Amino acid sequence: MLDNTYRIFAVPVLLNSVRPILASTSDVSSALAEIVPPNQFWRFKESWSNSLRTCVFVAALIEYLDNQTLITLPLCGERLGSACSSMSHITR
Repeated sequence: MLDNTYRIFAVPVLLNSVRPILASTSDVSSALAEIVPPNQFWRFKESWSNSLRTCVFVAALIEYLDNQTLITLPLCGERLGSACSSMSHITR
């Protein structure tokens, strides 16, 4: 079993290595939001729903491991590079 010292130092290093990867998804999400016509989100959602769900899970896991709190929707959008807000016009 791992001792607490290892956990204290390993988790921040792991989180810091994942944050840039998560931030890089904003370019893809923004491009996707521009391509999909208004009110057509559901037509194409199966193409990216698993990837987006994984990104949201990673953002939530980072928030929990870092602050021991649940992530909010605005914070999730911020962590994903405002991907959630840039896609809001196509989900209504």
